[in-house]
Amino acid sequence: MPRPALAMAIAMFASIPALTAWAAPEMQPGRWEITSTIEMSGISTMPTAKQTQCITDKDLVPQTQSQNDKCSMLESTTDGDTVSWVVNCESDGGTMTSQGKVVYHGNNFSGSIVTTGSRMPSALTQKMTGRRVGDCK
Repeated sequence: MPRPALAMAIAMFASIPALTAWAAPEMQPGRWEITSTIEMSGISTMPTAKQTQCITDKDLVPQTQSQNDKCSMLESTTDGDTVSWVVNCESDGGTMTSQGKVVYHGNNFSGSIVTTGSRMPSALTQKMTGRRVGDCK
């Protein structure tokens, strides 16, 4: 193989990991039903909650914060089908930081969010699953 062709082949194969890291997850945009269960050390599991949300290619993070909280996304990354994020929220109850991760599988996802806070006795873990239920309205 001539040297220029060999150099191009090496460059092309070297760029594949970078391209796959930036690829969008296998996720169908639309209205999603999210089922979550919250667990906190020392407290029994809270009842399962359900909500619906429009999830798009541009907003892959399931929303869980209260509308009364002032939240800001500190970090959000996508690696293949995995979306990870860190959110900081300010409320009357103090400051809370949540680290979340979901893995998309087409019309479903599973994941969790771990929240710690200035006035929380221990970390709160929210386990969630989601399924696409239709188009966004």
